[in-house]
Amino acid sequence: MVEEDRWSLWSRLLFRNLCKPSDRILKVGRDYWKPGRGRASSLRELLTPEEFPRWYASVKDRGNAWISVCYYTLELSEEMNMVCHPSYFDMIVYDMDIPLPKDECVKLREEDPSRFSSLLSSVRAEALKLYHHLAGRYGCTPLFNFTGNRGYQVWLFLDKPIPASYYRMAFRYYLAGLTLGRELDPSVEEPARLVRLPYTKHECGGLCLPLDVETLKPLKLEETVSMVKPASTKTFEGLISIKPISIPRRLVIDRRRAGSRRSLPEDPRQLLEEMAPPCMEAIWSKMKENSRTSYNEKLALAWFLQNLGCRDDAIVEVFKHMVDFKEEKTRYYLEHSRNSDGSPRYRMFKCSTMRARGLCIDCGYDRNPVSWVYHKLG
Repeated sequence: MVEEDRWSLWSRLLFRNLCKPSDRILKVGRDYWKPGRGRASSLRELLTPEEFPRWYASVKDRGNAWISVCYYTLELSEEMNMVCHPSYFDMIVYDMDIPLPKDECVKLREEDPSRFSSLLSSVRAEALKLYHHLAGRYGCTPLFNFTGNRGYQVWLFLDKPIPASYYRMAFRYYLAGLTLGRELDPSVEEPARLVRLPYTKHECGGLCLPLDVETLKPLKLEETVSMVKPASTKTFEGLISIKPISIPRRLVIDRRRAGSRRSLPEDPRQLLEEMAPPCMEAIWSKMKENSRTSYNEKLALAWFLQNLGCRDDAIVEVFKHMVDFKEEKTRYYLEHSRNSDGSPRYRMFKCSTMRARGLCIDCGYDRNPVSWVYHKLG
């Protein structure tokens, strides 16, 4: 295969959901890095499928082969100003690195190769855990990349484009139910981020290469493109279309107003459909689709409903949607989550705890999922 044709193959994967420019949109493409000049978008330049092969061939051996995770649009505003910004995305990139500064990693690799190799192996184990989580839960085939230096990336391709404003939320949504260590870089949740392209040189290391997750051997470009299978966005799209992500008004809840609970639906399924915050609605959506839910997700949902006054019998009806439902075991845990007087033994996780357990999908509330419901009632 001619090299130009090979890059065109890679290009088709990266631009498969490119939309056509409209009246005000002058150009659609991906942002990229111009050595010595910075982001191309700041210069009103974007990369299109036609321009990609030539650009890719020119930068692949030089390092700095960076491209945006989001598609950008160059358009005219209402005031007829030219603006360039992230518009939508069809892939999410998770970055897993040795949790040390880059310069320290370079030094460590030179001075203590065995220690560096050990740390890199730990990162690889975490990255593989993420890969199998995504592949198993969403029935997809992500891309598993060695970045060429101190870490790995997992590229999750989506079957439909999503507005760029939801990138951070999608980043966390597909992680829900998985707890990862410090290797996951949380600073790469921004829709404006750039990522290094596979088959290009890392400026401080070797080649960035896609790997076979079973053998950890490099994959050829043709193998890489053919194996990718996007994840469904159906549940996520439903989540963001049913409930716009907004922060309820902050109200002082008088604890003596216990009667406010009477206005909650008696059926917790109705509560989850109509009044739950995005994190709880996401767990409920997975249950309805018979997707496997983690221990942390089950625990969070049970405590959420118990703290809202739902009866255990009604909560059991919710948990019957689980693919691995066992009624006796479910009732045992629910009973042991209550005091002798029937009140909840445990308070619902705070939003910070939800984040620490990998359950937050970044709706912006940052208090407590139970208080979200009461604020909605207020």
